[in-house]
Amino acid sequence: MSSFCSCQEQKICQKGAKVSWHRYHPESDPVVRLPPGSNWNKMDVKMVLRMTLKASYIPLCVCDFLLENLRVIKQVPPSVGKMLDNCRQWTSRINDNLPTPCGCAAFQWLPKRHGHVYCPSWEYTGPYVDTINANTKTKVLPGWRVQDMDAAVAGAWLRWLPSSLLPGIRGLDLLGAPLSVGNSCFSLREVSMCKKFLSPMVVTPIDKCNQCSLIW
Repeated sequence: MSSFCSCQEQKICQKGAKVSWHRYHPESDPVVRLPPGSNWNKMDVKMVLRMTLKASYIPLCVCDFLLENLRVIKQVPPSVGKMLDNCRQWTSRINDNLPTPCGCAAFQWLPKRHGHVYCPSWEYTGPYVDTINANTKTKVLPGWRVQDMDAAVAGAWLRWLPSSLLPGIRGLDLLGAPLSVGNSCFSLREVSMCKKFLSPMVVTPIDKCNQCSLIW
């Protein structure tokens, strides 16, 4: 099975042959950890998990145990600056000798130094200007992203149960009326879109002025 049940292999010698068998017992309560900033609650997660289990071939006693003992952990929303900061990703690419193409061509209107974009966040103009100009310590407003629920439930399933039994079901379709995400420049959706927009560039906090970012 999976890590939901701790596995202890014992080998028994019988008539010169080795027979392997497994003994399983619950390791701990099942936990679904929602991504930071996700506003889904335990009831939502439980409904999605229940419908996913119902569409699988998991024994009923296992399904009942998971649903009865389920714990949902909500993490503190990140700050805008922390979400936009992609310096580590670029550093990893460089260390792994992966291509690091220049993205300045997509941001021709921004200030430059030595022919390349070099723009403090307070001088930025263009799409997502309110998000980028804001204090980087501002907390992201929680939201209801479909991919957060999908990732949380699927990730937990792969820790507890065989991946081959994970059905292709979208439990979110069963949650009722769509939830309003809002258009705030600090919403989880808006900041995520801003992060994707700036992905060709390096975004990092400014040393000794970490309430602002540098795009370069």
